[in-house]
Amino acid sequence: MSTKNVYVSDQDLPLFEEATKYAGSLSTAVAAGLRMFLDAQKQKELSVAPVELKINDDGRLKIMRFVGRKIYKFD
Repeated sequence: MSTKNVYVSDQDLPLFEEATKYAGSLSTAVAAGLRMFLDAQKQKELSVAPVELKINDDGRLKIMRFVGRKIYKFD
C-alpha cells in the first residue's frame, strides 16, 4: 500500500477529525471526498447540473430532483 502526505492547516484540522469520526479513517474520508470532487468536475465538463422541477399534482406540490443538462428550451 502506498502512502501520501496531506498537509492540513490548523483551522481545517477539526474538519478532518470530524470526517475521520464518520468515515472510520482519514484515508476513507479523503478518498470519498476526492471521488465527489472529481464527479462534480466531470459533470461541469459535460454541462450537467442539478435540476429541480416543481409539479402540481392535484393540489399537492411534488418536487422532482435529478442531474441533467438542457437540450431544448421550451417557451
